[in-house]
Amino acid sequence: MNIAEVHVIILAGGHGSRLWPLCRHDHPKSLLDLGSGETLIEATLRRALMITTSDRVHLVTGADHQESITTIGAAFGITSIIVEPIYKDTAPALCLAAMLIHQEHPDALIVSTPFDHLISGESSQWVDTLTQAVIDAQSGDLICVGVRPRSPDTTLGYIHAPDPSSPSTPHRARLFKEKPDRATAEHYLRTGEHFWNSAIMACRSEAFLQHVRAFAPSVIAAVEAALDQYGQPEAESWSRIQAVAIDHVVLEPAAAAGVVQVVPASFDWADMGTWDALATRAPALFAPENVVTVDGTAPAVFAHSDAPSTRYAILGIDDLIIVNTGDVLVITNRAHACDMKRLVATIFERGWGDLL
Repeated sequence: MNIAEVHVIILAGGHGSRLWPLCRHDHPKSLLDLGSGETLIEATLRRALMITTSDRVHLVTGADHQESITTIGAAFGITSIIVEPIYKDTAPALCLAAMLIHQEHPDALIVSTPFDHLISGESSQWVDTLTQAVIDAQSGDLICVGVRPRSPDTTLGYIHAPDPSSPSTPHRARLFKEKPDRATAEHYLRTGEHFWNSAIMACRSEAFLQHVRAFAPSVIAAVEAALDQYGQPEAESWSRIQAVAIDHVVLEPAAAAGVVQVVPASFDWADMGTWDALATRAPALFAPENVVTVDGTAPAVFAHSDAPSTRYAILGIDDLIIVNTGDVLVITNRAHACDMKRLVATIFERGWGDLL
């Protein structure tokens, strides 16, 4: 890997509404510590510095969190903070970052990654996987890191990329499928031809922008139109950009065109996007000693340090997730935990803005 050419884009925007009420406007998901002693964004920065240098790491965040993200980045020697006036999902954010990087570094190869992943295993596994992605990205293709499914998870995106016919042939992505139903996810698991989409990508910056122009010309045109004379996004113009995910507008048509490859991850990976995932992968955050259950499965109970000392008695209900932050008590089940955004929207409509 030529480390001088590798630039890492870390997408650190959004509030993490699927983990409400723990995540709020003044305490986004990027600042969560899952019990490791470091926040999610700090862990992501540490991994980024395994594959490049601090002057080639770029944090993309919203105006609301610019101060906290800047402070965290500075502790790692990172000064490139790209600020979206308003969160517009991953396609505009990646276009903006890629354009700014390419202007200064025409030969840059970009690696983009979200911050809200739990990645474990030996550090060499992360480095080896990303090194292979960077090597493959020299071709000009979009390279996605895929994770072999461990279960029929219906909350994740999948990539159909059958095993190549020979070791020297890359995994070619054929199809992206977001959040399939249970039967489809079970089928994907049985075939062995599908990966979870980790949302970690690599591509030459020039090639990435070419792919966006080919498959999502309205997105890149809108981003270009929103930049001021200094090349920074102007708030009012940026607010008019449509919020769209890179998966839908670029990766899906690019896969159909045969220009997406998949590199299998050798590390253990989990998306920390829902309370169900959090309860499964970070059980130390939950407090079963305060729970009594009769005729039901033991619930996952998260009690914030601000919450009163509450004991929970559950009768005849399975798969509960209970979140107590002191000012609000949320009760749901694992099947609905991935749909927290609907509850947040209803809370907003109710006028309970102080909880958001």
